[in-house]
Amino acid sequence: MSITDEAVDRFLKSMFPVDAEGNWKSTRTRNNVDRWMDAYQNAPGADAGSVWGLAQGITNWATHGINLRGDTSRMDSVYLGSGARWESAGMNWLRGYVDEEETRAQQHVQVVVG
Repeated sequence: MSITDEAVDRFLKSMFPVDAEGNWKSTRTRNNVDRWMDAYQNAPGADAGSVWGLAQGITNWATHGINLRGDTSRMDSVYLGSGARWESAGMNWLRGYVDEEETRAQQHVQVVVG
């Protein structure tokens, strides 16, 4: 299933902080978005423009992209910390997107057939 650039933008704005005008809240946020987009487009398993590719981007960011501070280990982050929370929120967004697209497709079929 494909995913539009507009949908990817909606995803990013739901996952990274934006101001009232919809702009990234900080340079750090913009840099993180750029790093996420690089993983979405170029990381192993990347398939930009597809739902699979977005899922790969979410997983890659949660396991490799998130900056860690202090004594937090990558494994702690992935299983219990910010990586786990980010992946859960991202996959929930993606499930909602897929559900909406499937509903839209079914309604289209009913209109055409009915």
